[in-house]
Amino acid sequence: MDNWKPPNAEYPPPKPGEPELYRAARIGDDSAIRRLASAGVDLNSAYDIGLDPGARPSLATPLMVAAGSGDGASIETGSLLLELGADAKVMLGAKSAVHFACAGLGWNYRPGGDAARLQLLLDAGCPLPLDAASRNRLLCESASQGDCARLRILLACGLNPRGHFDPEHAVRRKQKALEALAQYRSGKQENVVGVSESRQSSLSQTMGNLEERMLARARSGPSSSDIPLFRAAQCGSVESVRVLLEAGAEATIRDDNRRTAMYHAASFDVLRELMRAGLPIEDADEYGWSPLCSSMGDSQTSLDRVRALIEAGANVNATHDHGYTIFMSALGPGVRLSCSNCSWHRGLTRMRFQSEDTTRFTRPSMSTVRPMPRNPSATPSAT
Repeated sequence: MDNWKPPNAEYPPPKPGEPELYRAARIGDDSAIRRLASAGVDLNSAYDIGLDPGARPSLATPLMVAAGSGDGASIETGSLLLELGADAKVMLGAKSAVHFACAGLGWNYRPGGDAARLQLLLDAGCPLPLDAASRNRLLCESASQGDCARLRILLACGLNPRGHFDPEHAVRRKQKALEALAQYRSGKQENVVGVSESRQSSLSQTMGNLEERMLARARSGPSSSDIPLFRAAQCGSVESVRVLLEAGAEATIRDDNRRTAMYHAASFDVLRELMRAGLPIEDADEYGWSPLCSSMGDSQTSLDRVRALIEAGANVNATHDHGYTIFMSALGPGVRLSCSNCSWHRGLTRMRFQSEDTTRFTRPSMSTVRPMPRNPSATPSAT
């Protein structure tokens, strides 16, 4: 029985007003596709399939929908559309049908696409992105699906398993985000009415220092979402992790928070594969947190990661920033009790606290943690 539900119940697929041809392409209704094509419906028309009313338009052709759908479309659906005249070479923005075969239809849609449809489109002349950044995003999206077959196809087409990082581009992107934030703050000046000039000056200086640190971080390494190995580890697919490593992915690469793939591993098998590749299970990121410490959170995914890390041998008695222990983090706000129970039953050393002191041992917020000095040798080079 299919138990899949859209993450956001307010905007489920199908999109209201979905054209008949798009519905037929999405669910794989071949007879409806033939009927509509015979009636003269344009097989290469563009329609916004995006489900989020506040997001940018997400344009797609019927072939793109068939390529990325998880609602019944298959390689046969794509073959039929091509046979009837759909153009595999159509690009909408920077996306071709290949993107949808790798990444699915997008937010709130059922996961879709597969290796068979991807290969069909490539054989039909569907273009891959030309620039390195877009090619890397495509590889990352495919890695996040946990389908090593699609990864193998893309790697055979020459996509770089090591990913791509352009420090200057990363800085420009961060600067744009900061400029948008500054513009937003400028419209909220009423919030500083009555604040002394010295206080305003101090706040401005603090914000300036924060922006400098953010730009330095952007320059130091890629975002975790831009590293194919991290995306494969995060989805828990040991086969995808292995494919990337065998193709030449750098096991020890760190992101802009000085984290390795070990911080994103979602299963014991992935952890074991990364350890075989030379990654230590005990490590420290920019904030001094180990993979086990960073895994504490209020979700089933967090609990699964905690269990996997402990099973792989993570030290449940380790300390991190400010001398906090893993158990103190597990008792912090926003952390599931199951996480602390898991740590306790796996050999946590009992500690005695004065009753009035126990409330002090809460997980520190990110804003109160002092970043550790960076290690330039751990920063990935631009490719």
